[in-house]
Amino acid sequence: MPEFKTQHYWRIHRKVTQKALRNLSREERAILAADVGHETREFRRFEAYVNSETLRLYEDPEFPYNAPETFKVSYHEV
Repeated sequence: MPEFKTQHYWRIHRKVTQKALRNLSREERAILAADVGHETREFRRFEAYVNSETLRLYEDPEFPYNAPETFKVSYHEV
């Protein structure tokens, strides 16, 4: 069974993915877009980078998105 990820994790994941995509060349983006089966080496490398960077930022207490005031749901609602 896949591990549950919080909404906060996916928020960071989205930002990391967007930044990583902006830093790719057109050719690299075309390769990723054409890989619907997620089988190419380029896609696996991109996915590994995004996942590791997301986890690093998710666990970093100094990352600005981890400040208490950035959460949209109050601690009392959880």
